[in-house]
Amino acid sequence: MVLFVPDLVCGRILQGFETGTLAGAVGAAMIDVNRPAGTLANAVTPPAGTAVGAMGSGLLVSTAP
Repeated sequence: MVLFVPDLVCGRILQGFETGTLAGAVGAAMIDVNRPAGTLANAVTPPAGTAVGAMGSGLLVSTAP
């Protein structure tokens, strides 16, 4: 199967839209369920996820064939 750049760009746009929608909905649900813990989780999770993703990709680049 051959993918072209417009297909990849369209997929990336859809992925970003879906991720943003899901993150907002899950964050609101966590705050509704438990306000103090949900607020803390909403504050800590995005930077922690970014850090873990950066470390994981760096580890893969340095160790994967």
